[in-house]
Amino acid sequence: MKKFLIFLNLFLFIGLFHCQAQNRLKIAIIDLKAGVGQSQQETDGLADMMSEALFNSGVFSIVERSQIDKLIKEKRLKTGDLKSTDIQLIGNLLQVDAILTGTINFLHRDTRLASDGVSKSKVGEVNIDVRLISIETGELLSAAGGEIRGTTERALMTEIASMLVRNMDRAEVGIEKSTPYVLFDYLYVYPEDLGVFSSNPTSLIEVLNKNNSFGFCDWRLPTKEELDALNSNKRKLRLFNNGGYAYNNCWGYGKEYNVRLVRTKVVVQQTAVDEEKPYFDRSQYNFGTIQVLAGQVQTRFILKNPSSERINISSIEKTSSAITTDYSTSPVGPGGNGFVDVKFNPNGRQGSDFSYSIYVILSNGQKEKLTILGRVE
Repeated sequence: MKKFLIFLNLFLFIGLFHCQAQNRLKIAIIDLKAGVGQSQQETDGLADMMSEALFNSGVFSIVERSQIDKLIKEKRLKTGDLKSTDIQLIGNLLQVDAILTGTINFLHRDTRLASDGVSKSKVGEVNIDVRLISIETGELLSAAGGEIRGTTERALMTEIASMLVRNMDRAEVGIEKSTPYVLFDYLYVYPEDLGVFSSNPTSLIEVLNKNNSFGFCDWRLPTKEELDALNSNKRKLRLFNNGGYAYNNCWGYGKEYNVRLVRTKVVVQQTAVDEEKPYFDRSQYNFGTIQVLAGQVQTRFILKNPSSERINISSIEKTSSAITTDYSTSPVGPGGNGFVDVKFNPNGRQGSDFSYSIYVILSNGQKEKLTILGRVE
């Protein structure tokens, strides 16, 4: 019975792995040439690092280098000088979807002292041009390149792998476009890495939010606690296994991090409805985590009047000077709606949770309590 369970678990694991592999684009890294300041042996080592990073992205399956070398030897092809027809032949024989080819022009390492004058940081730079080409059509599926900087060769190759994934037109190669993953029915995780950065990519995040990326406009860096949750689910989220990920205020001199964004689901508490009295559509609003540099945030509470009388908002009381309000001054007739806009300024409240109340006094004598809460980072 024990042996049967072992074989059953092994069978299920193989089946799961096969299912995941079917969703990946099968590629081979062929003819990555050494340019200025590089030996072919050094370039092959970098290609191996890139291969690992591409596999860890969850998008690609990679043909082993030994299979490629064996095929090149059998066909008596000249390494480092393969023609396009040779590359397509190898791709067809290996039964891959696409091949990766390109040139690494140079890679150098500079050792620099940190601000304390003692610690050392090695900074690398590579000028690279790589292309992912479809075997079936010969068309360019993705490209990456330029002058890329990183602390290690592995970080450089991880960045190139991230660029290839980001730049790839997945619709063209039959890979379903990603959607945000939701952890614990609360934490939304951006479906791909933004890349490797040595400082907070604030401008890039602002552009993504302005463009309503994946349907949301409040993407941000995770907190340390949220990052721990991401790392605990790195397989399903397709996080790079060999790269550290950024969280709020994590950057130090000479350090670089992969960046994956998150957002929190807005929790809204519905107010119990008394059909004979005016009421608000909700009594509480959770802003989630607010970035202090993002400035003022706001939300709107809707006042509904199911009664047969006209009402007014007479006055508003607040429990914090960080809150400002605006509200409808016109009478709200039977079946009509009014509003209360609540604005919160996070300045000076970084690193703390908050919960503040607003009391709305109506002309009929009702006093309704509204609450806003969240955390400032």
